[in-house]
Amino acid sequence: MEADDRLMSALARHERSRDIAALVARVEAWIDREGMTRGGPAGAFPGAETDELVERALLLGVDAVRGVRRKSGDAYAVHPIRAAWTLVDVVGAPGLPAKALAYTLIHDALEEGDGKRPEPRARLDRAVPGASLGRVCALLTEPVVAVDVPGIAAPVVTTAAFALQVQRERDPALATAVLADKIDNTLDLDYLRGETEGDGLRHAAAKRLGHARFLGAALAGQAPGALVDLLDAVVRYQMGRFDVSAAIIQERASRYARTMQDREGELCRAVEAWQATLGLAPR
Repeated sequence: MEADDRLMSALARHERSRDIAALVARVEAWIDREGMTRGGPAGAFPGAETDELVERALLLGVDAVRGVRRKSGDAYAVHPIRAAWTLVDVVGAPGLPAKALAYTLIHDALEEGDGKRPEPRARLDRAVPGASLGRVCALLTEPVVAVDVPGIAAPVVTTAAFALQVQRERDPALATAVLADKIDNTLDLDYLRGETEGDGLRHAAAKRLGHARFLGAALAGQAPGALVDLLDAVVRYQMGRFDVSAAIIQERASRYARTMQDREGELCRAVEAWQATLGLAPR
């Protein structure tokens, strides 16, 4: 499937958010009825190889963000499930590790929901023995680092540190989950139109598109090529919709890349210090 075909498929998937919202409701009803100790609704990911890890990740991911909504108005759990569906469409069952699907389903469990509960990381780690889901969720959360780069805003440093953190894990499933998340977030930019307009709208869109372009380039060696191509196609699609030039996107993406390259040693130490505060031992 070519990148443009994948883009059309991803757009169609985005239009089917109501189907996913219905799935979220079924998962929540399952949890209320059966608890967290069983597999979960069958057939959530048609055509994909699923196992206990994926089934438990579906339950954990939905339960973690109950009551949380995205700026689009969707129940938050629609986002990770939609990203996981895109993974199945793009990568395909034979080439998609079950843990990449699982990581995508729980990638925001700490940042958006479960982090508000007591011992959230330990709870996730206990959910599937040996799977280290709490550790994975912590790695999929942008690190809190304090590195001063003259002329560079703190969010740029944070994103560069996040990309470095994922790169250093050398886990294709982790990189795959990051790009699946970024594809869905980049498709979901229409909320910006309600927040700003004119040049401000283009500026807001450019920030997010430059962020996506950078992450695609930074993780291109670890995530499936089809996913990298789709992210690039989504960025180009949104550039047209928001009237953002290629030069602006490239300049913003380069800013992230320069920060990561110029400060790699300093960023590495900052990331390691942040991970140490969470008790995350290196692999």
